[in-house]
Amino acid sequence: MPVDLSLYLVTDSTPAILKGRDLCTVVESALQGGVTVVQYRDKTNDTGVQVETARKLHQVTKKYNVPLLINDRVDVALAIGAEGVHLGQDDMSFIEAKKLLPENAIIGISTSSIEEARKATADGADYIGIGTMFATSTKTNTKSVIGTAGTQVILDAIKDSPIGTVSIGGINHSNVQRVLYQSQSPKKALDGVAIVSAIVAADDPKASAEHFVELIRNPPRFAQVSNPPRANEAEALLNEVPQIIRKMVEVHPLVHNMINFVVSNFVANVALSIGASPIMSPYGDEATDLCKFDGALLINMGTLTSESVSNYLKAITAYNDRGNPVVYDPVGAAATHIRRNAVTQLMAGGYFDLIKGNEGEIRQVWGSSAVQQRGVDSGPSTLDGNQKAMLARDLARRERNVVLLTGATDYLSDGERVIAVENGHPYLGQVTGTGCAIGTISGCFLAAHRSDRLLAVLSGILMYEIAAENAAAKEYVRGPGSFVPSFVDELYAIRTAAANGDDSWFAGRAKIHEVKLDNVKPTTSSSLGFPASPTSPIPVPRQFFSSTSTTRTFYTNPSILTYNLVTAAIMAVTTRASRIRKKPPNVTMQVTNIKPGNPALFICDIQDKFRNGIYEFPNLVSTTEKMLRAASTLQIPVFITTQNRAKLGNTVPELQQHLNGPHIRADVDKTLFSMITPEIEKLLPAPDSAPLDVIIVGIETHICVTQTTLDLLERGHRVYILVDGVSSINPEERGIALARLRDAGAVVTSSESVLFEILGDAAHESFRAVSGLVKETKETTKGALGVFSKI
Repeated sequence: MPVDLSLYLVTDSTPAILKGRDLCTVVESALQGGVTVVQYRDKTNDTGVQVETARKLHQVTKKYNVPLLINDRVDVALAIGAEGVHLGQDDMSFIEAKKLLPENAIIGISTSSIEEARKATADGADYIGIGTMFATSTKTNTKSVIGTAGTQVILDAIKDSPIGTVSIGGINHSNVQRVLYQSQSPKKALDGVAIVSAIVAADDPKASAEHFVELIRNPPRFAQVSNPPRANEAEALLNEVPQIIRKMVEVHPLVHNMINFVVSNFVANVALSIGASPIMSPYGDEATDLCKFDGALLINMGTLTSESVSNYLKAITAYNDRGNPVVYDPVGAAATHIRRNAVTQLMAGGYFDLIKGNEGEIRQVWGSSAVQQRGVDSGPSTLDGNQKAMLARDLARRERNVVLLTGATDYLSDGERVIAVENGHPYLGQVTGTGCAIGTISGCFLAAHRSDRLLAVLSGILMYEIAAENAAAKEYVRGPGSFVPSFVDELYAIRTAAANGDDSWFAGRAKIHEVKLDNVKPTTSSSLGFPASPTSPIPVPRQFFSSTSTTRTFYTNPSILTYNLVTAAIMAVTTRASRIRKKPPNVTMQVTNIKPGNPALFICDIQDKFRNGIYEFPNLVSTTEKMLRAASTLQIPVFITTQNRAKLGNTVPELQQHLNGPHIRADVDKTLFSMITPEIEKLLPAPDSAPLDVIIVGIETHICVTQTTLDLLERGHRVYILVDGVSSINPEERGIALARLRDAGAVVTSSESVLFEILGDAAHESFRAVSGLVKETKETTKGALGVFSKI
């Protein structure tokens, strides 16, 4: 019998949890809030009491058509006719239970290792409970705390099985989205979460369950789509770096530094020199207010105290909840057991957009027990270049973030792409704080450019390391002492050049290349210093701390599948296994700069009837209005469509005032999903003679925008999709569509980036007007990017 495992309640009858309330009343309240499975767990009362309580619970669960499972006690399940049982590793065997229970009974098994999960799958269990996710106070016989990393390994081991999966242990409102997001393996995601005290002990179990349902249905605000590698990826990234640096200078991001006091002054000066706004505050409670400025948070544990970790965790929670970037620099991670424990707690406590460290630190975060650091130094390297690249890639894949492994060559990865950076100068290694400042620099760029985290961090590294090269080359620089002021000056010089549209400092300077790891085996525990056994509990660094009890669940819930859709879509695109339209041979992943004479603005179906249904519709309209005003200034041809205007209304009134003038080439109503109707196609130039650079805004990303883009690419035109100018009813569809279209040959970029690319030069006759428009719309642009870049 199919069961929705998404919100699985495990009961707890202890007085401290129930607080004098009746268990059946609590469970009914939780069912009203959306609980989908109930497991009755009672390890203390005698059989008679358990049968009586279970029978009462069953009467309640049947009212809501929700299955009741009994923990451990097959006899109790049979006595009351429950829908099934959940068995631990020390309980009755699956085979014995199967013989005693009715044919259609649900049987779940607790697992904490690959071996246990594979055995339960082979035996025919309906679902497995995977845990313990975080250490708990209510389950004292926990065999292994495996965290999201260990859960991910187990899911990957059973990826070909349809068996249901549920995570248990310490899961609450603050971490449930991260559990679902970071546990996901490339081909299998959790089907649900098991909750104990967060619902049973809640003052309002119904409200608590409702909150869980809402959180489970939506990805965390920090979730993003990984960008699959393009042909000539390194070159493609370099083409975008100057724009990202210019954008950071204009945004003037705030960076909240929880950084060691030894380097605080130097790092603050570095941040100021590049145009950022640093605040140096180790007090975690301040983060609740500081995160509202939508900047970044840096956690640098260089000068660790007994109060540091608790303050870090408060700040991480605040920034995670708002979806703002968090950078983690695990300084000296392997130097002492205190620092190793801090790494464990912090990795358990929140999500990091970027983990940055030297080889020893990154190996410790990965989980190697063979690393020993002398202070904050990395120590002698034991990995070659490919192994370092692989470590960065695999940690980024596991954590679903970006990893920067620093050294003579820096390795940067988002789990899909790996970029080696060879810029910099030896003086950087002779000055205290230059390594720590990279974390702050990265935070600045992540706050300013959120749609591609790898590109953001790469831009910051190149600005920083090229400035170091420039400083070291000055004739008056004779060593580290004279290097520091020159270095700060050179950072300021690059900032000034970027603000003036001068990219000459960058031309030919970047020393980067993409590292191809197609035939390299993934990082394993043994390759980094400790033996890994596929039959033992997974040795991972995530030893988590929270509260809950045992684990149980069954089958699949479509809302949870949104966590797997993005990965599945990217895999499908990358392999081209399910491509409907083949990419035409003349479309390459390396798209040239927009040519001033060839831009065209396509506005797709922004109509009144969609106003209340489309995700962040007002931000979509504000971006489109900005582009229409720029099109009028630059006399860019504009093509507009509506879908079934008679029923769905005209283009929204906010845009109507901008739809006049000779540059408005077409305003066509259509029934096709694509904008390339016969009327519009007749107006387009032949691509073999004058291919257009088509800039697209509108809705819905995965339907009309997608089909328009594919049609234009098929005809040989170039396409630029504005990430802050397209949307869908379901925000998750945007990420899937944008990943697909980027792979097909389109460029996914931002409105501001496109406008400055069209100008190309501050000497352009319209530069003042367009830059004035950009400044005027700065806040609305920031708002649009804030929601639309978090795909």
